[in-house]
Amino acid sequence: MNALLVTNSYAPNAGGMATSVQGLAAQLQALGMGVLVLTPQFHAADESGPLVQRAPLSVWNEMMDGDFRLERNPRLFRAVQAFAPAVVHVHGPFFLGPIAVRLADAWRLPLIYTYHTRLEEYVHYSPEPDLTPESVIDFHARFANQCDAVLAPSRALAAEVTRQGVTSPVHSVPSGLPSAWLVPPCARDGDRPERTIGIVGRLTEEKYARALAAAAMAYMQRDARARLALIGDGPSAGAIRQEARARSGRARPAYGLHCRAADQRRTGSHGRRH
Repeated sequence: MNALLVTNSYAPNAGGMATSVQGLAAQLQALGMGVLVLTPQFHAADESGPLVQRAPLSVWNEMMDGDFRLERNPRLFRAVQAFAPAVVHVHGPFFLGPIAVRLADAWRLPLIYTYHTRLEEYVHYSPEPDLTPESVIDFHARFANQCDAVLAPSRALAAEVTRQGVTSPVHSVPSGLPSAWLVPPCARDGDRPERTIGIVGRLTEEKYARALAAAAMAYMQRDARARLALIGDGPSAGAIRQEARARSGRARPAYGLHCRAADQRRTGSHGRRH
């Protein structure tokens, strides 16, 4: 059985979606399935291969407009056709997302969608003044309802997308990390903490980085063995450091390890669609 994974982010990019899709691909292969990843080319050095086919940089504008057709790129189309997928698994509604829907429709294949991102939390990055959280939620629900099943990383998020109007079956399937990727933080001055709380990722408001760090630091006030490791960077980093300094003035010093984003690669009949 062959699975076509359609994703807008994949290695060598670092991030939650790329990591999740990499883990899924590895586990499906371990189960004896064939896997092909269809993803955009982000850098000229990113090459296609037996496992990965990349939509070239030259078609980025078409992907952004949702107007890209796989048939217009003979290399990509032949590779996917020769792979003969039995199921299409899409990991985002934008860019390559519409391609996954069209392929599943044309070839009458089951379409699975994994909900990775609360897209409505990102509208402040858009230059479009008419884009609102409500319009993004509506767009996402319409996309998800074209799929035969939706996977969410937690029961809480599965319940939330259902409340937002998703009527396709929704299942809770958490994403995991290979334990080999989790290495202990560098000790400072010979101090090796017995219990480390790690926050890995972009330190931004939509990632709730400040809330997570505040909860960790509150716990650290009660547990002398606990330390906080921050792996990532972003607009919230300064506020988190400021909060750590404020708390260390009231109690024992807070232990912090701040690594830049570059270090993250080390850690590391289907009639529903219309």
